[in-house]
Amino acid sequence: MAHILPLPFVFTQSNLQSFLNCPYQFYLHYVLHFQWPAAQARDLLQFEADRLAGARFHQLVHQLFLGVSLPKLSQMAKNDPDTRVATWFETFTTTFPQTLPGELFPEYTLGVTLGGQELTAKYDLLQCDSGHFTIYDWKTSRRQPRKTWLAGQMQSRVFPLVLALHLDEINQPFTELRMVYWEAAQPERPYIFKSTAQTLVEDQAYILALMQKINRLSPADFHKTEDIQRCQYCRYRSYCNRGTQPPEDDQAFIEAHYLELAAEPEEVIFEDEIS
Repeated sequence: MAHILPLPFVFTQSNLQSFLNCPYQFYLHYVLHFQWPAAQARDLLQFEADRLAGARFHQLVHQLFLGVSLPKLSQMAKNDPDTRVATWFETFTTTFPQTLPGELFPEYTLGVTLGGQELTAKYDLLQCDSGHFTIYDWKTSRRQPRKTWLAGQMQSRVFPLVLALHLDEINQPFTELRMVYWEAAQPERPYIFKSTAQTLVEDQAYILALMQKINRLSPADFHKTEDIQRCQYCRYRSYCNRGTQPPEDDQAFIEAHYLELAAEPEEVIFEDEIS
């Protein structure tokens, strides 16, 4: 069977989650690179505003950990056209420790090879402290999803696995590996997931099998999802004739929104670089 994935193809939590949500979305986006303008519906316009504001917040936090002065960044946040950015940034700087022990790696990308396939993860912040490794991820959703739901998403499985495999490659032992989701809406209640040897083995087997499955598929095998709610924040929803109205169920809204906001941004958000 011919290999249909573009080469070289790099798997990430975003494209793996896209496949799980809707194989056809994965095929259109990552195989065909099909460009389709999203409908100018109210909910999609709001989603795009949320996504861009969240990306600008991420860049401010990145610069903070690179050593850019807090007053300068705070002023940039206040000048942002979306007032939420300033609120999020103030919340972050007043609730999250700005000095952490050990080595810190903001906006850090790691890549490993698993079963002959490239798998990468980009971390908002990676902390390494005497064998204790913590992955931090900043979220700016309207409210947190359920922890049990978040635990099963690809980000919660790919990020720790890539780090663990990388540490194994460089013969770096670790005593603890955990992932922390910091949510701007509830900064005092982050979600913390600790990886064990068993969960890492299970995640490795699952992710490897998923990548192998995708590689075996023919174009006709990438079916549209049967869960119409998953289409609500998809750029292809009008192309697939999957409706124009946002979901009625509030929890479905939050979870779909949360996932899409986690996708890697494809453009530079700020026009001017911070020096």
